[in-house]
Amino acid sequence: MEGVSNEVAVCAVRSLVALAEHRGLGDILEGGGLTEADLTERRRVDWDMYVPLVDRFVVRAGGLDVATRLATDLHLGGGVLDWVLSSRFAPRRLYAQACALAPRAWRNLEVTLTPDGEALRIQARLTSGVGSEAFFHISRSTLESLPAHAGLGRATVVARVVTPMGATWRVSNPPNPNAEPDAASGSTLASRRRLDAQERAAQASEAWRLTPTETLVLVEIMQGASNKDVGLELGMAEATVETHLTRVFRKAGTQGRAAIISRVWSDAW
Repeated sequence: MEGVSNEVAVCAVRSLVALAEHRGLGDILEGGGLTEADLTERRRVDWDMYVPLVDRFVVRAGGLDVATRLATDLHLGGGVLDWVLSSRFAPRRLYAQACALAPRAWRNLEVTLTPDGEALRIQARLTSGVGSEAFFHISRSTLESLPAHAGLGRATVVARVVTPMGATWRVSNPPNPNAEPDAASGSTLASRRRLDAQERAAQASEAWRLTPTETLVLVEIMQGASNKDVGLELGMAEATVETHLTRVFRKAGTQGRAAIISRVWSDAW
C-alpha cells in the first residue's frame, strides 16, 4: 500500500511539473524541497513538499483562475487518472474511485462523497499540515474533467465552501450511456473492452516475454482493477499480485501502473 500511495503522489507532482513546463512556466521544482532525483527514485513525497509546488504554479500562471483553467486542460487532454478509471464506469463510480485515491496520496487529506439528489456532494478537508486554498481551487478542475475519462462531457461543479483547510463541492455530471450495468445481464461494452485488453496484453506478453500468470494480471489492471480485485478474480493473494506486477514492470522497463497501462494501450506492437 505504501508503494502505491507514494506512486500516486509522485504522479501528481510529475503532472504539475509537466503542465508548468508545457505552458512555459519554467521548472517549478527549482528552488524547492523536491528534485527530479526524488521523483525518479520514488522517494517519499509528502504534503508539505507538494503545497509549495502548487503555490509556485499558481503564481507563475498569473493567479488561481488561470491556474485552474490550465489544470482542467491537463486532465481533459492528458489522461492522468486513466490507471484507476475505466470507460465502463458510471460517473458516480469514477468519483468514488478518485475520492478513495486522494487520501492514499496525501495522508492528511480526508474525502467523503455523499448523494445529493441527482448530484454528488464531495467534501475534502485537511487533518494536519499547512493549508492550501490554491490546492482546493485547482482540485475543482479535476472534478470537472473526471467524466472525460469515460468519454463524456465535463461535469458541472459548484464550490460551496473553499478554505485553506478544505472545500465542499456539488457535482452534477452527464450520464454514461455505455456504463456497465449493475444487473447480471452483462455489458457489451465491458465485454468488448475486456477482449481489447486481452488482445493488447497478449501482444505485450510476446514482446516482453511475460509468463501466462503475468499476462492475466496485466489484463486485469488494464481494466482499472486494484491488487485486491485482481487477487479475487485470479484466486491469489494481494502480495502475490504485487510480485507479478513488479516482474511485469521490470520486463517492460518501466515503473508504475500509469506507465505500464499507457504503454500497452498506445504502443504499436
